[in-house]
Amino acid sequence: MVIVGLCGRACEKCPFFGDDCDGCLEEMKHSSRYHCKVYECVISRGLETCLECDEFDVCALVREHQALCPLIVLKATRRRFSRETGAWSSAH
Repeated sequence: MVIVGLCGRACEKCPFFGDDCDGCLEEMKHSSRYHCKVYECVISRGLETCLECDEFDVCALVREHQALCPLIVLKATRRRFSRETGAWSSAH
């Protein structure tokens, strides 16, 4: 079974999924430390993922997000900082 993030990406393609991430649905549902405009949009429209939206094919927000997912950026930054200084954990 393929787990799909809110933005429509397959979670298994993310380098953090599994070891350090449960997918944006779970990560953002249970934590306020992540800010994702796609998450907010999908929830506000009552959708499961962006793939259900009529605007998906032309949505600039989705294209921007898929190029630079805030969850991936945060986790990569946290992991890198941990390796360099030992100050942050790579765990979510």
